[in-house]
Amino acid sequence: QIEVSNPDPYPNLDAQPDIAGFEKTIRVGNIFYKSELMEECVRWFDKGIWIAGRVEVPSDRLSILYQNRAIAQMNLELWEDALASCEEALQLNPLNNKAQYGTAIAQLELGRFRESWSALDKLSQAITGTSNPLVQSVKKLRLEILEAKRAEKQRADSVAAAAGPSASAAPLLVPAPPTGVAVVDDAVTSAASSSNIIMNSSSSSSMMEQKQQKSLPPDQDVHAMD
Repeated sequence: QIEVSNPDPYPNLDAQPDIAGFEKTIRVGNIFYKSELMEECVRWFDKGIWIAGRVEVPSDRLSILYQNRAIAQMNLELWEDALASCEEALQLNPLNNKAQYGTAIAQLELGRFRESWSALDKLSQAITGTSNPLVQSVKKLRLEILEAKRAEKQRADSVAAAAGPSASAAPLLVPAPPTGVAVVDDAVTSAASSSNIIMNSSSSSSMMEQKQQKSLPPDQDVHAMD
């Protein structure tokens, strides 16, 4: 939908409000991504999204731009922004697997384990049995969700123990999951533990290395319109 009323958010970025300008924002944004200048990368992708509100851009191509912006935002640890970008990408193209994977990453980083697991369930339905490299990424991210949930439970147990017997005896109220949503519960966590699954600790790899393992580079095949 074309929205001509919104002012240019970055008038200093040299990209005209036409298809050529749209393609330029993708090309320049990817250059900044490769240079690890994520804030500039996001600015150029923002500009491209603004241009897309003024010219007709195929929805699948615009979906990729939102997906790419989400990846840059994840590198900046802007998890809510990244989640919103992924949601926009999926609205434009529900088959955008990278955006679905990005949704799972952002939800995990925001501590929303059920939502992250659910996003992976949706992605698994689309890619299971294929040679898509995301198949292995999904498996790894599921283990990270289980480990994060286990760590959260350990912290809660430590807080309860420190507060004394009366507090530790109080029941922990957990809201019921929505109908049809896969639950990351203690039974699943126990199953993972009994299988001797070993997770990489934060001490063995830096935060940036962990982020790179979960994230994906932006798509590079969208420079020229067909």
